[in-house]
Formats: sequence, structure tokens, C-alpha cells
Amino acid sequence: MLSVRLEGVDKAMRIFNARIVGQAASRSINETVRGVRTATGKEIRKEWNIKASALVKKLRAKKMARVTDLEGIVEARSASFSLSYFGAKAYSGTMVQTRTMGKRLKRASSRKGVYVQIKRGGGTTHKPKAFMTAVRAGKGGGYHIGVFEREGKSRLPIVERKVITVASMFNQEPVQQVAIKTVDDTFPRRFSHHLDRLLSK
Repeated sequence: MLSVRLEGVDKAMRIFNARIVGQAASRSINETVRGVRTATGKEIRKEWNIKASALVKKLRAKKMARVTDLEGIVEARSASFSLSYFGAKAYSGTMVQTRTMGKRLKRASSRKGVYVQIKRGGGTTHKPKAFMTAVRAGKGGGYHIGVFEREGKSRLPIVERKVITVASMFNQEPVQQVAIKTVDDTFPRRFSHHLDRLLSK
């Protein structure tokens, strides 16, 4: 989680109308929060082979600033990603399945199990005894497609194979540096813009 709480606003409030400064600061913080979310998502995807749509729900603006509460928070939820998010393809006979579609091949593939590529430019991981299937997710009646393996020789139990959490991705040094740079580049510029515009009215 990255919390954006910026200094210098109190000084501006002593010089100008406090409410105008609060309006300028809250707008600037919220623009900064959105910028951090976008920039860190792009940085994460430089290393990890995951679609932007998969990050949207787990890398979010948890809190937006208000005039009376000048704080913005970007939260990286800590749930682990299923292997199915990393370009997974499951082969079984003449069927090949991904997270979004299933396709019947003209002839049975020599491949068997699940293939995933976790990092961009990295090698492919093969789990020969794994399979992909949909399971119920939460209480809303929705479904989640995951990569599963049987723990033993029996049909049950099965376990879902997962990897790194979004929180761990977000906390890596290159991503944190991008977050800090985005704050440093965005907030002063946008705060000056909004303050000048509001004072000129």
C-alpha cells in the first residue's frame, strides 16, 4: 500500500484561502493517486506476464482525498494470482483451453497438462498433471477459472496452483521507484495548476 500525504499544503493554507488550497490539493492528490495506479501497473507488467485487466481489481485507489481529508491511498491487494492468469494453456486430447476460451483441435496434441509463462521473456513452465477448470468463487454465484492439481492419486482433493501476490509485485524496488517518481512529478505540477486556476476566479 502506498499512502500519499504531501507536505507544503499547510504552508499554502497560511498564505491563501484554506478552502481553495484544500480544493487544489485534493484534486491534485487524486490525480496523483490515479497516476500512481496506472504507472505501477505498467511497471509490474514489464516483468510479469499478466494482463492489465487482471490487475484492475487488485491494484486500486482505496481512498481518494477530500478537501477535509488530504490523503490518497493506492492499495495492492495481497491475494495470490492463480497460474491461469499467466497465459495458461491446458491440453487434453483434442482440447486446448485458456482462461477465456476452449478450442477443439483437428487432431490430438502431443502436449498434455498446463503450460504457463510467468515472466515476460522467461521460459515456459509445464505442469504435466495439472488441468484448468471453473470453480465457484465467493457468495455471488460467480465462477473462477484456475489451474489445479490432484494432491495424490485419487480424484480428490485437488489444490489450486498460485504464485506471487500483487502486494509482493507492488513492493518490489523498481515499482516503488516508479510510484515515488510519479508522486514527485505529478503532485507539484498539478497542485500549482489547480491553485493558480482557483485563485484567478
